Amino acid sequence: MNNEVLFSVIIPTYNRGNYLKKAILSVINQEYENWELLIIDDGSTDNTNHIVSQFKDPRIKYFYKQNEERSIARNFGIQNAQGEYICFLDSDDVFYSNHLSVLYKNIQLREFPEGMFHTQIIKNIKGENKKENWFRGLNNKEVVEKLIQGKALYMNGICISKRLFEREFFPSQFSYWEDQHLWIRLLKDHSFFSIDDITSQWNIGKDNSTFDIFKKRSLKKLDKYLGCIDHLEKDLMSKGKLMSKDKIDFLNLKLKKASVFIEIQPKYYFLNLKQFIICSKYINSKELLKLYFKLFKKGIRE
Repeated sequence: MNNEVLFSVIIPTYNRGNYLKKAILSVINQEYENWELLIIDDGSTDNTNHIVSQFKDPRIKYFYKQNEERSIARNFGIQNAQGEYICFLDSDDVFYSNHLSVLYKNIQLREFPEGMFHTQIIKNIKGENKKENWFRGLNNKEVVEKLIQGKALYMNGICISKRLFEREFFPSQFSYWEDQHLWIRLLKDHSFFSIDDITSQWNIGKDNSTFDIFKKRSLKKLDKYLGCIDHLEKDLMSKGKLMSKDKIDFLNLKLKKASVFIEIQPKYYFLNLKQFIICSKYINSKELLKLYFKLFKKGIRE
């Protein structure tokens, strides 16, 4: 194989030293060898530095910075990347050994386009594997529709031409749904290339950061989550990129995500009121009251 393309793999991490070694090894063990790995340590206080220092591969670059959440960490990695194509890997997940070789084959086949490539992933939930292929064979318009309807493009399967980041980055003010925010903006203007091969594994367990978002529900997270969705909706609207159907889907998406965080607890009226006030910033009162009534009836039945 003629290694013509340099891939930059970005791993943002925060106090994940116990998981990080497997993620790094999964990059080192790639069949395709022309890569650089940027580990962005977002202010860890554990043994992350020590774990990284054990690897002597010159292709591994370690950056330590103050804790500013993962959007800023990923943007920092993008800004320091030298590769023509950017890949992302969360610190508790792994690439299979074919990840970069599959990407290279497909990029070469399409004559090195500017766009977003997506490989299939295995979702590992506490040891049980499940294949996720919601976006298999779809074009960029179809993918955007699914994203606004609530499906998610997982980070580990994404590879993007670096030139797309000349104007677009992860929204630095958000750390929930921030990746989908960026994907939708990019796909409104650029091509999506679906690849059938399974090349990575997303590990979901009690210590997984995405799992924690929903397990540890809080008013702050509810506000940030809905705020990110609302911010994207307004951004697309201001640029004339929002269709009438999209507006309905955005509303349904907000209601869907809000319902995950809202807990109707008759004994805690103050908490219920706070939840309602936060939601009302992003969802009109009529639709919000319908949601609360639906959840209240569900609570009674249970």
